[in-house]
Amino acid sequence: MSNSEKSTESESLADLMKQAQKAHEIIEAVDFEKVASHDPEEVGKLQGVNEALGKLSEGEQVNRVDGLDEVENLDPAFAIKNELLLLLDDAGLGERLGRVYTLGLGSAQPGTKPAEIVPHREGLPAFDVVIAPNYAPADGAHGIFVSYSGVFSAHVPEPITRHHWKIMRSQPYDDNEELVSLVKRYLNPPD
Repeated sequence: MSNSEKSTESESLADLMKQAQKAHEIIEAVDFEKVASHDPEEVGKLQGVNEALGKLSEGEQVNRVDGLDEVENLDPAFAIKNELLLLLDDAGLGERLGRVYTLGLGSAQPGTKPAEIVPHREGLPAFDVVIAPNYAPADGAHGIFVSYSGVFSAHVPEPITRHHWKIMRSQPYDDNEELVSLVKRYLNPPD
């Protein structure tokens, strides 16, 4: 047997091993007890598995299997935050997301900075998104914080490492329209 024949034979064996491994992974992803009890979700996987195994048997490479490779359920907290981010971005606030307005803090220029500039969350209730307003009431950092049920603005005075955040104003909201309206109202100093 020549070297080229040995090389071709070992490549073929390696390809077969990869196909067998992929077939094993595909089959292992199906809970056959659930299929036997007619679980609709598991039964739904079978069409994609059948197609993928058919492709493998014909020597085709299979990277994705319908019904198996989709994301099952997103983490609810992530889904809520993502929904809020998309809504606020659509409202024209995308450049302000994840930022606070700073005044002082060793900089001659006030403006927006990443919220991580404040190394703690002491004094803040739970929130999903922070948005930079157009001002700070005094030296320190100021943000508009949004949770799934309310909006509040908070300020941490300088030196920010020695003070807690203080809630300046807050309000619940009932729908997305009211949320956007509140955030836009909180962007500027209260009347």
